[in-house]
Amino acid sequence: MNTQSNKLDFLIIGAQKSATTTLYKYLSAHPKIMMPASKEAPFFVDDRCNNEEWRRFSNVHFESKCNDELWGKATPQYMADPNAPERIFNLFPNCKLIAILRDPIDRARSHYQMDQRRETEARSFDLAIQATLRAGLLEEARSLPAPTHTFGYRSESEFYVAWSEYGRIIQSYLNFFDRSQLLLLSMSELSHNPEACVSKVLAFLDLDTQYCPPGIGQVAHKGGGKPIVSRYLRQQVSGQPLFRFFWSRVSEQRKSVLRYWFDQYNVKHTQSTAGLAPSTEAALRMHFAKDLRQLVKATGFRPDWLNTYC
Repeated sequence: MNTQSNKLDFLIIGAQKSATTTLYKYLSAHPKIMMPASKEAPFFVDDRCNNEEWRRFSNVHFESKCNDELWGKATPQYMADPNAPERIFNLFPNCKLIAILRDPIDRARSHYQMDQRRETEARSFDLAIQATLRAGLLEEARSLPAPTHTFGYRSESEFYVAWSEYGRIIQSYLNFFDRSQLLLLSMSELSHNPEACVSKVLAFLDLDTQYCPPGIGQVAHKGGGKPIVSRYLRQQVSGQPLFRFFWSRVSEQRKSVLRYWFDQYNVKHTQSTAGLAPSTEAALRMHFAKDLRQLVKATGFRPDWLNTYC
């Protein structure tokens, strides 16, 4: 059992489909950082996030080796859940936050492909975006909690656009946290200059910036629109008595780790063909331009893809 169960030093809050897995792997290899083995082990997903629940959670997911380790988590859904900022602040008001952002249309496209891979999306990308942009549906998506997929994957199609609204989402964090507690990165800088990007993160965490993680520059997870093992085959295997027998003897923590990494590697890396009609793309760019202006105004952060929208 750990002896520091009342701490959390930093959180990678998202965005989903923006190389958070790569950043998680770089940081979790650091000798002065402790992160759960299951990257997206959720905690701030309901109102039961109090000190007692955190002690239980941390005793399962953190195995501290020394007193000066930083504890961190990476859960991209925290940029999706409208209640996450207040929950995090109420428990850990001094926690540092790291958000890594991606071109919002590219992020939405990758999200769509993930739903295709999970076999929960059958529409074209264009039709899915047209449906999502409807005012009523978009407003509802902003208020919904992120799905936990506890009993199998469900569609996340209503979130393709809402989870790319970085200005709105980041402002919800700044309503509670000071700007100095937030580090904003872009996926492209992590991809093109990973050493400098990791050094920036380490400086933010007050760690030695000379550290270079193993495998730096390697993509931890490359998306795709098709699974290697289909949902039908997974259902057939999981229904077998022998599988159920062994699976029932696996701890919940280990199940969480296995589910996460299976989803990461159950991917056929195919070229994306998810396109948008010119009118749909124009509407989407106009939509995100307004949101990105809010991001710049609130934070001063200007990602390299900003000028393609504003």
